[in-house]
Amino acid sequence: MNESESRKRALCWQFFRKEIDNNVPFTQCLLCEASNDAGTGKLRYNGATSSMNTHLKAIHQEEYGNYVKKKQRVDDSGSESSQSTIASSSSTIASSQPKISSFLASLRPISNADLENINYHLAYMICSDLQPFSLVEDEGFVQFCRALNPKYKVPSRKTLQKHLSSLYRKVLSFMRSHIQQAQSIAVTTDIWKSKSNRSYLTTTAHYIVNNELFNCSLDTIPITKDETADSLARMLEEIFQAWAIRDKLSLMVTDNAANVIATCRKLAIHRVPCMGHLLNLCVTDLVKNGTFKTTFKKCKQIVTEFRKSGPMKLELDRIQLELENDLAKPLNLIGYTKTRWNSRLAMIERILKLRQSLMRYWEIDKDSQRLTETDFNILTDFSKILSPLAEATNSLSGKKYITISSVIPIINCTIEAVKKVEPETSTGKVMKNSLSTALKNRFKSEYYSGGVSLDIEEDQFLRTATYIDPRFKAKFFDNSDNVENVRDYIHTKLASSANSQSSALEQDESRVESIWTNNKYSSRSTTITDINSMLTQYETTPLLSPASDPLVVGSNFGSYSGELDKLKQRFLCGPATSVPSESFFSSAEYITGDRRNCISDENLNLVAFLHTNLPIYRDQLKKDGVKNFTLSFDDEHY
Repeated sequence: MNESESRKRALCWQFFRKEIDNNVPFTQCLLCEASNDAGTGKLRYNGATSSMNTHLKAIHQEEYGNYVKKKQRVDDSGSESSQSTIASSSSTIASSQPKISSFLASLRPISNADLENINYHLAYMICSDLQPFSLVEDEGFVQFCRALNPKYKVPSRKTLQKHLSSLYRKVLSFMRSHIQQAQSIAVTTDIWKSKSNRSYLTTTAHYIVNNELFNCSLDTIPITKDETADSLARMLEEIFQAWAIRDKLSLMVTDNAANVIATCRKLAIHRVPCMGHLLNLCVTDLVKNGTFKTTFKKCKQIVTEFRKSGPMKLELDRIQLELENDLAKPLNLIGYTKTRWNSRLAMIERILKLRQSLMRYWEIDKDSQRLTETDFNILTDFSKILSPLAEATNSLSGKKYITISSVIPIINCTIEAVKKVEPETSTGKVMKNSLSTALKNRFKSEYYSGGVSLDIEEDQFLRTATYIDPRFKAKFFDNSDNVENVRDYIHTKLASSANSQSSALEQDESRVESIWTNNKYSSRSTTITDINSMLTQYETTPLLSPASDPLVVGSNFGSYSGELDKLKQRFLCGPATSVPSESFFSSAEYITGDRRNCISDENLNLVAFLHTNLPIYRDQLKKDGVKNFTLSFDDEHY
């Protein structure tokens, strides 16, 4: 056995091969060759392996680490058994790991299509999960990506910004094209402040295309001037003109801020107040009761004590597990948040649920704030009285189904449900009467001296939406006069359409022979009696299930079903609450979080826009058969 053969048995030779070029010996790195970088792995060979080891250590750290471990095992086996150990190790590697040829093949450069697909999903993750752009510089994230694919190079922040800007332009182009397919559009708008105390105006749009309801974000722009009605109206006009939707706007849903209400008047767009805000104002009216205020104050103090004290919380957790053996995880007390609907009820229901555990704890801790038996009875009444309002708020706050048409049915049913509650305490009876009065003042009166109100059945938009929804029709109206009014309105719309069709038909018939004049074939106009008959038939047919989709089910209006469908697109597209804007604020808190509190206005709008609209774009790609999203950021798919 000569010296050369002995050296070639070194483990590093599994990554190199020996070659001769112009009578000069050299070694070629197989890893570099597999990655189309053969020049880097071409080393002069002088009979030693040090240059090969140095190359592995500098260029292929992961492979070098594995190589060192294998080499150490060989050296530890002793010089006498080194040859058999190497053979055994090689046999083990061959049987338990892929062959070196397949391993090298897996390290080939990423194709352009795969690279763009990965970058697309990185951009999607940044916007969907509201991650900061600096994520691509985090060491842990870079190492994670390297573990998934050593050949993928994580883009820099600047490159990521380019990808997101290109994706934004593409989604913006798609959304502007998509929204033009709608016949009518409703919008919500609201003002919010970032953690850096900058004010922004956010606008969302809601529309129907192919019997499907869509909710999208239009723009989030900084407010650089005073938040007056004139200033807000100009900003909204610019947004509507940029999206070319001004003539399609049918409704604005906003909170009850005076400047926003005045803005809607200046824009001459029909406004409906957020029903969630009105319901929450009813609860605010209710809790003014003196006895309940005292009990409610105790509840807030109890929650604060357990949240601030670790030992108190641990003891309460222990008691819960002791009393309920099948409890997988102790429950936490829920705090009250002034701006969050139903948070009062959530706090009280959790206290009632933990009643036994709390009373056991107070037996141990005599000094902490506690509730009496009377307090618990009052809280029980409060929970029963407020439960119908919580259910109404949740039902009206949906974003993926039609809600505007359910305002009248849900509010009227809520008023009746509150009437049926039977409180056990005198305080509960007073609260029940207060809530009933508040509901009537807020939803059954156009002018209420105590604050914002709306007569929901007098509002033409709301009552029309309810009437044309086959789930409700005329059944849930309290006032029969309002049914007659909306019936007259629908009748006028259908008759106007009939006259238009008749006029066009008469122009065509004037070209034919006079023999057809006054013949039964010459007239297709629908009489007033016919329309009234259709409306009566519509009202008397059974109601659809509340879970049904009113956009999909036909209305049996004969030749005028198409006209009724147009009315549905106009009156059913709007939300019943400003939840789309409210939920956006929650997302914005992450966008302007501590890791990017200096985010530019442009990037804030970019991330917010893609966070809301990218799923719509992605769904459309799936419908178009694009499964892997291997799209170039420069392609114009739409």
